[in-house]
Amino acid sequence: MANIPTDSPIRQELEELWRCKVKQAQQHYKDASARWREAIEARLPSTDGNSAVRRAAQAQAVARRVYKRILEVFLDLVVKGKVPPAEVGGLLDRAKRMPPSPLP
Repeated sequence: MANIPTDSPIRQELEELWRCKVKQAQQHYKDASARWREAIEARLPSTDGNSAVRRAAQAQAVARRVYKRILEVFLDLVVKGKVPPAEVGGLLDRAKRMPPSPLP
């Protein structure tokens, strides 16, 4: 993986792009965490309530992993000048396509 000089306009554009991705991933994680908390609070003593909590917990775990990976890529870019791998760019979009967890 190539390193980009700090003063390169391309690097500055990449940093801004990935800064936005970090913010979006962070918000997605916060939203998934809020849905998980709502599912816990609304859980009914039934299989459906537990299923909603499991789906919300799974969505939160995926959002956390995506946020962590995007943050790692961003830090590698800012600190080391590493070019972000192309396959990481679509992680957030794929995570957002996961169906939200409906509350019972």
